[in-house]
Parts: sequence; C-alpha cells; structure tokens
Amino acid sequence: MGYFPVRIEEMGVAGSSLRAKHVRDVDVIVIYTFRDEILPEWREFMSLLFEERYLLWHLLSQLKGRKSIDGLIKCKRKELINLGFKPRWVESWLK
Repeated sequence: MGYFPVRIEEMGVAGSSLRAKHVRDVDVIVIYTFRDEILPEWREFMSLLFEERYLLWHLLSQLKGRKSIDGLIKCKRKELINLGFKPRWVESWLK
C-alpha cells in the first residue's frame, strides 16, 4: 500500500470501450478513500512543494546531463531536506 494519502478501493473500465470492436479511448474508473492519518502531512508536503517550486527548478537545472526527479533526489537530497522536505516525502512523494 505504501505511504500515500489515498487508498485505491476499486478500479474498473467503463464506456464504449466495452462494446466497440475498434476502441479509440478507454474510460477508467477509480474509487478511492482518503487515508486520514496521512492526509494532513500530504497537504503540508504539497504546500512546501508549491512554495519552493522555483528553487526546486533551480536545483534541477544544476544537474549535469539528463535531468530527472530521480537525479535530483540522488544529487541534491541534502538540499531538499534542508528546504524542509522530510526524507520520507522525498522517497515516497517527490518521485
């Protein structure tokens, strides 16, 4: 289940894709519930992510070669934590 603010209860496919021979799109339905014990921390993470978006972009631009979130975490993990991101946020949610 992991450390996420929602729990997937059910997933399904709906719409014309169930009836058509030549499917152009598929409608996916997801039923979820919030995990109340994690949701406040998720909101705190999202707020910090929004507040520090320009600094995060700057840290990402400092990477050499191909830039990715995985590369950012690998090379700038200490800076991310100094910005206020908790280690578990970096591992579970920043990706």
